[in-house]
Amino acid sequence: MGMANLAMLTGNLGFNGCGVNPLRGQNNVQGSCDMGSFPHEFPGYRPVSDDLTRLSFENDWGLRLDNEPGYRIPNMFNEAVKGSFKGMYIQGEDVAQSDPDIHHVEAALRNLDCLVVQDLFLNETAKYAHVFLPGTSFLEKNGTFTNAERRLGRVRPAIKPRTGKHEWQITMEIAQAMGYPMHYDDSSQIMDEIARLTPTFAGVSFDKLDRDGSLQWPCNDEAPNGTPIMHIDKFVRGLGAFEITEFIPTEEKVTPKFPLLLTTGRILSQYNVGAQTRRTENNVWHPEDILEIHPYDAAERGIKNGDLIMLKSRKGETSLHALLSERMQPGVVYTTFHMPFSGANIVTTEYSDWATNCPEYKVTAVQCSLTDHISEWQQHFLDYQAKQTKPLLQSS
Repeated sequence: MGMANLAMLTGNLGFNGCGVNPLRGQNNVQGSCDMGSFPHEFPGYRPVSDDLTRLSFENDWGLRLDNEPGYRIPNMFNEAVKGSFKGMYIQGEDVAQSDPDIHHVEAALRNLDCLVVQDLFLNETAKYAHVFLPGTSFLEKNGTFTNAERRLGRVRPAIKPRTGKHEWQITMEIAQAMGYPMHYDDSSQIMDEIARLTPTFAGVSFDKLDRDGSLQWPCNDEAPNGTPIMHIDKFVRGLGAFEITEFIPTEEKVTPKFPLLLTTGRILSQYNVGAQTRRTENNVWHPEDILEIHPYDAAERGIKNGDLIMLKSRKGETSLHALLSERMQPGVVYTTFHMPFSGANIVTTEYSDWATNCPEYKVTAVQCSLTDHISEWQQHFLDYQAKQTKPLLQSS
């Protein structure tokens, strides 16, 4: 909102080469948000509390829909631990490795009556699943991705799904088995439903995308060829509305017990939780997560390059090898989260952004010290992994 305020204030909206362009962390994040992945919105960013919008979906689907927002992921975990949230269906996300405060996440997953995981690989979350369903890669999909400039592009399958079914077909058959007559003959019919129910996509179809190459929404009767530039001359609601965006500081503070700040992030050679890239030769460049620490902080603690150190926060602890680096400022340490064994998110906290519940991965108060052993959680990780893979080894 602050960046939108600045763009309006300086007149940098409504013409070519300007605007606010978010750099998304993964492909099709924009498309996922456009399609109502938020718990408080239908596709097209329309609130679930809007009666007319909700009625259009109810009439098309033949269902009554809730006018109250659902839970965000952290709220789901909280309610699962309490016992009031009973089931979860997770597609293509490894929350048991990627989400903060892993102790809390694991407790939530263990407390579910039914956890269904649909993915390409048996990831860390799948260890807690009651049902595992096969996923498909982008190479097997027939649909669209939408990038950060609102551009829909066709995704066409290079190969048929190795599982014999598209992911949407599996979801559809589950719905049918549960008594709801969901039916599509192919993925183009899903696009047709999106166009039918979402005004900004009213003019989009597979045929049109195949013919024109790509389209930028809104694409409808008023803009049949899409909208390359939005907010020309004015906004939909007039001249625009400035929003006060007060700075809300984190509640996480360094203390004498935890005097360092940990920030986490990615490295080029591994992708996200590494479920795909760890199975490749990329491990030559990044075989393990390491803790980067400034030489000044390392010297204070008697830490040298390659030493095994215990990283502790008020939420947990894990062991990592040290790398002395001046990339970090004194008082700040850094690690990646690509390897399950490292358990980087064992130490990250439950704090999140007040508006979106985006986890606070970048600010965790920690201490680190020399050690000669792995953490209790890491030992449990190894024991649990051996227990789960033993039947697989025996059957093979």
